[in-house]
Amino acid sequence: MTAEEAAWAALDDALQDYEPPCDGNDLFTADGLGESARAECAALCARCLVSDLCEAFADAANVKCGFWAGHQYGNYGRRKARPVPSAEAAPPPSAPASASSALQDDQPDAPDE
Repeated sequence: MTAEEAAWAALDDALQDYEPPCDGNDLFTADGLGESARAECAALCARCLVSDLCEAFADAANVKCGFWAGHQYGNYGRRKARPVPSAEAAPPPSAPASASSALQDDQPDAPDE
């Protein structure tokens, strides 16, 4: 069994009894996420119980796209999302951004170093 197959088997096994917060969220498979969308995905990953297995699979499979365990993968390789501010430091809640505005980005992001 390859490292990729072993990582997938471990993740798949864990997902038999757990529905991750990203399940069904199109942002995790969208191209060109803006900063706010990456922050939203990262916040969901931060509370996910299988993010370590998700990251292990993404690394073993050398994924080329999508948002996996707090990292966006794409044309520039792996890019870590900016940290989500704590609830104490966060500004008061506002109206949620639509998915289409969350996908827009004024400037392309530079890859993580």
